[in-house]
Amino acid sequence: MWNSNLPKANCVYIFASFGKHDITFFRGIDVIEEKLSSQLWDFFIEVKKIEKKFIKGLEGSERGWKPYIRVAFEQAKSLLLPNGELDYFQHPRRKEVERKVLEWLEDKD
Repeated sequence: MWNSNLPKANCVYIFASFGKHDITFFRGIDVIEEKLSSQLWDFFIEVKKIEKKFIKGLEGSERGWKPYIRVAFEQAKSLLLPNGELDYFQHPRRKEVERKVLEWLEDKD
């Protein structure tokens, strides 16, 4: 679950697992394509417009009830490609994306 944001292209993310005794890291650009990120954000922009319009049409109530659409993103097994993996520690491209982070950081000197 990514809650109210998606991985940002040029940010480094570090995941640690106490249970696995392991740490992995990646850049956002290596785990979500820009086009998909835009599509997911566009969905919530449209939903928020519908929410705002709906709320304007509501009558008041003694307790002020209204819907609240919360931006949240999650990864779903049902949407994985055949070579995909939800577990960042088990992903087939794990070493590749870790190497890319190190190369990117070296270039920042």
